[in-house]
Amino acid sequence: MLWLNTFIILSSLTLSGCGFQPLYAPTSQTNEKLAQIKIKQIPDRMGQVLRNHLLDILTPYGEPKNPEYILKINVNEQRIDLAFRKDATAKRAQLQYTADVILIHAVSHEVILSDKLDLMSGFSVGSQADFSSTPALVSEEKARLRAMEILAQDIKSFLASYLNIKD
Repeated sequence: MLWLNTFIILSSLTLSGCGFQPLYAPTSQTNEKLAQIKIKQIPDRMGQVLRNHLLDILTPYGEPKNPEYILKINVNEQRIDLAFRKDATAKRAQLQYTADVILIHAVSHEVILSDKLDLMSGFSVGSQADFSSTPALVSEEKARLRAMEILAQDIKSFLASYLNIKD
């Protein structure tokens, strides 16, 4: 037991000495920088959902009047049918999302950060072969909404890690 306590104390001292900072720990500086991002309109319905999630988590007190950064996002969706039945209809489907994320400095219009984020979400089509059945449509829509929520969190983490390192 003494060895375990000693190990824990030495580990915490070692980690704090190397500049370790938890990625998901909220810091006021990073949150202030995230609040200075203006999020441009994203096309399509799922783009609207993604933008609303980003507005909620990046700028919870409203959009900035004089933003320091501008965030442009383009989302592409692809549906792939998986696990086919004997009658060649799919039992499962997978949604693949690719988000092109571009962070631009508002004054100089210089691209500061640019990357692609990928996300996959799956759902069950159900026991019926008919794709127009209500359970299949509802599960597909729920998978899309979940994917946009997760993608918004991924974008926030991506931006926060960049803005935190930039200091």
